[in-house]
Amino acid sequence: LGIKEGLDQQYDTLERLMELANKPPAEALKELEEALKNNPQMREELQNIAEATLENSRQDLEDSAAVQEQLAEDLKQPLPATPPPPADPAQLAAAARDMAETQLPGLEQETKKAGLNDAEQKIQEAAKDMMEAAQQGAQDDTSAMAESLQDAAKAMQDAADQAAQQAEQTDTPEAEAAAEAVQQAANRAQQMAEAALAAEKAEQQARAETAQLIAAAAQAMADDQVPPIEQDAKQARAEDSQQSLQDAKQSLNQAAQQGKEAAESTGKMAEEKTEAMRQTAHWGSAEIAPALHWRASEDFYPCANKRARRSNASCR
Repeated sequence: LGIKEGLDQQYDTLERLMELANKPPAEALKELEEALKNNPQMREELQNIAEATLENSRQDLEDSAAVQEQLAEDLKQPLPATPPPPADPAQLAAAARDMAETQLPGLEQETKKAGLNDAEQKIQEAAKDMMEAAQQGAQDDTSAMAESLQDAAKAMQDAADQAAQQAEQTDTPEAEAAAEAVQQAANRAQQMAEAALAAEKAEQQARAETAQLIAAAAQAMADDQVPPIEQDAKQARAEDSQQSLQDAKQSLNQAAQQGKEAAESTGKMAEEKTEAMRQTAHWGSAEIAPALHWRASEDFYPCANKRARRSNASCR
């Protein structure tokens, strides 16, 4: 049973990693950290790469949250009374929706009352981009959301520049206040765009680390676990198991290569390669499973009892 338990743990490790590959990168990273804490077998198998990869991903997530403070220092006119935009993609999407549906329409009305009509079109463009960003974020498409938020930030800065020029010409307190409000909204949009870029980077890093771990687990199983079982199957003349193990080894090697490619890719390409790796690794592990149980069964030990030794000529 010791052999079976050890092999099942190896199999379960790969299966667990493949489950994580289906989850959003930030969630997968968090669960992976917990799994490494609570699963000695997984921790031992992945120890060589886990510490470095998890630290890199954790640092990227911290950068995503800390970028707001740096932005507040860099921007000439930050929003002192407004909290920095959240770094979590879902919260960013909610913030973008609120800005599109509430803040920017109100700002548009304020500029009209102050006579700053030149900024109207750009504010409307920014609201449209913000709404697109909200929808993309709700669909867990952080990359597209980041791009839309950058478009919104550019449109808002154009609106702020136009409002400032017209306010200078109008030279009224209302126009000056409205132009200041547009600039503050532009600063806010820029902060959100920067936060989305940081979140995108963190997700890409987390996805890459998960892909690397799955690739390493698949390669370790192909190199270290399959050959001994394959040799046992050959000695026992278990032809079906031999073929299954050969197929498994080929699939696991392919999954390891796909994992390396996924770790080096970004955006949709990384997602596609990660999914291909997950499927290939699943096929490989599925081919191994019957052989694992066969190796731990009585069929693997044909001479283990007296009846077998009497009936099997090869045992005498």
